[in-house]
Amino acid sequence: MNNGIKLSGLSQEETDNILPGNTVLLGYVGSISHGTQIQKTDPDSIDDIDIMGIAIAPENVYMGLKKFEQKEVKYKEWDSVVYEIKKFFSLLLKQNPNVLGLLWLQHQNYIYKSPIGQSIINNRSIFTSKEAYHSFSGYAHGQLHRMEHAACKGYM
Repeated sequence: MNNGIKLSGLSQEETDNILPGNTVLLGYVGSISHGTQIQKTDPDSIDDIDIMGIAIAPENVYMGLKKFEQKEVKYKEWDSVVYEIKKFFSLLLKQNPNVLGLLWLQHQNYIYKSPIGQSIINNRSIFTSKEAYHSFSGYAHGQLHRMEHAACKGYM
């Protein structure tokens, strides 16, 4: 069970299959958060619904009995990735551009915020540093390289 989280247009069972239990923060990322999504009613629409979140793993993961770093699911139009909290913090400390964005979404782009998730957002400034410059410029360079060499699949 996911703290009562239910994704729009999906049943509770479908939502539970997409999200790991104990999700503490969940938000829309990608085209929705960037304001560039083309609605499904538009014949030119090719957008999926990208969501990202943070979850606290079950105790057996922290005891070393099981492994869980992230859960990625593509189901219908939903494209979801939820990171285990330690993995998420590790990516934040590396100034990973993809995960940093989850902490800086506009209010309406958060699907779910538990008290723990809200605390992470409230303290987001501790996860940013000048190292972000290198991470973001490296990411941008890589994306440009992929576009120039037609290495992308689908669309960009």
